[in-house]
Amino acid sequence: MRIRRALGAVAPVLLLVAALCPDASAANGALTVEYDRCSPGTGAAGTVCLHETVRRRTENPPADKCVELLSGGHTTVQQITNGTNSRAVYYSDNRCTRRLGSLAPRAAVGNVAARSVKFTR
Repeated sequence: MRIRRALGAVAPVLLLVAALCPDASAANGALTVEYDRCSPGTGAAGTVCLHETVRRRTENPPADKCVELLSGGHTTVQQITNGTNSRAVYYSDNRCTRRLGSLAPRAAVGNVAARSVKFTR
């Protein structure tokens, strides 16, 4: 009887704590990537490369899932900012197989050849 009463008193507290804790399956925060992109332009001699800097933000990226940073002709990552609460591991390919390094929570790295990232739990 005492055990049942104790569990009855503790269960609502555990549910409240679970509701207030962040989800363990996502990196809470945002991953921001700034990269240089070549946009095709037209001129008298043909196609000209017009460079522009693009900033892309991914909110609450999933943990343990490969997230592609760049696609197509986007070649230069100027800066990756890990604004999440999880460690990010970045890779030089789009399938998260060739590891380059890792980035601590709330840290940034510049001028890397990263094309994808995966967050740890």
